[in-house]
Formats: sequence, structure tokens, C-alpha cells
Amino acid sequence: MSLDKAGANASHAERNLMPSEEEILGALRKAEETAKVFGRDLKFQYRKEADIYQVEVIDRREDKVVRKIPPDEIVKLIENINKLLGILFDDRF
Repeated sequence: MSLDKAGANASHAERNLMPSEEEILGALRKAEETAKVFGRDLKFQYRKEADIYQVEVIDRREDKVVRKIPPDEIVKLIENINKLLGILFDDRF
């Protein structure tokens, strides 16, 4: 098998590993249903600067955030790394 053909097969395999939007939405619904059993709500937020989704776990009785996944500190770290990489590789300088 040639390298070109092997690369094409690898790309095809990678595409098959990516879940469809329908599969993702189904998994999110299942997670939300499971959380409700434990008196929790899940809130999904896209954090643009970090290019990451963050999940807030909320206690329904107290209407209070119990946990954030990933934590705010990690999201802030990723944001700062992205800013640093942007500065390092900005071609205007």
C-alpha cells in the first residue's frame, strides 16, 4: 500500500471516530437526565477565548453552582496560553 493510500485510509478512519451532532446531543440529554436524578442541573457554556466548553453543575434546591468542569482556573490558563501563542506567532511583528 502506498503512503498516499495509507494516509487517505487514516483520514477516513479518523472521520468515523468523530461522533455525529445527533450522538452528541443524545449524550448531553442523557447526562442532563442523570444529573436531575441527583437533584442537579447541568449548564453547558462555550468559552470562546479558551475554545472550550465548560459545564456548570448546579444544585437545584439551593440554585447554587456546585462544580465547574473544567474549573475556572484551568479555563483561564488555557485562555492565557492561547493569548501567548497568538503573540508569539503573530506575523505583524
